[in-house]
Amino acid sequence: MAKRICLQMGHVSSEYHTIPGLKGSSGAPGEQELTRRVTDRTVFMLRERGFEVLQTDAIAYADSQVVKTNWDLFLAIHGEADMAGQGGTVATADPSVDSAAVESNRIKEAIRSEYFKHSEIDDKNYTSDNIRFYYMWRFLSPSTPCV
Repeated sequence: MAKRICLQMGHVSSEYHTIPGLKGSSGAPGEQELTRRVTDRTVFMLRERGFEVLQTDAIAYADSQVVKTNWDLFLAIHGEADMAGQGGTVATADPSVDSAAVESNRIKEAIRSEYFKHSEIDDKNYTSDNIRFYYMWRFLSPSTPCV
């Protein structure tokens, strides 16, 4: 069981930084607020259960506490507006950029098996280059699984 978890609020930051090669924006209307609420609640629940949790924002790559730590899990939470009606997804990186891909995928499947049972969101498992090659894999320690 993971004891040290870093939760990232995707789309949420005090400033928007662009990373070379990253496509996209800071989110559609409402995504930042949804992401903040879900992340805050998840942090509260994990801490209640005895986990050590660091909450960070979309520019986590600039947070020395994040990039210099071997986490048991780095979980990026992104509320999505689902404007295309695709449902939700739980994703991991392409193994070419995720050194902990086996553990990342194991955790991903554990989350998927519970999350979509208890939410009213369809599990569509869509993907894109921004998901498969998510920028944080460039900054996390090789042993840190990321979902």
